[in-house]
Amino acid sequence: MQQEKLWILIASRVTGEASEKDLLELDYFLRGNEKISSQVKLLEQIWQMPAPVYEQVPAMVVEKLLLTINAPKG
Repeated sequence: MQQEKLWILIASRVTGEASEKDLLELDYFLRGNEKISSQVKLLEQIWQMPAPVYEQVPAMVVEKLLLTINAPKG
């Protein structure tokens, strides 16, 4: 899956805007990518935190999370 498409699917899922088709496509991809799947779950948890709590998450943690998701598959 292309990185751009992956990020569109992740963003739409996190924001609650994903269609059923989008969710199925993302879930299918994540089933074969356990590392990325766990990082997406963590990103969703961070996204749902209230702003004051989110601001306490070190930028380094978020950056590492994003790099893991962006890493080439292989």
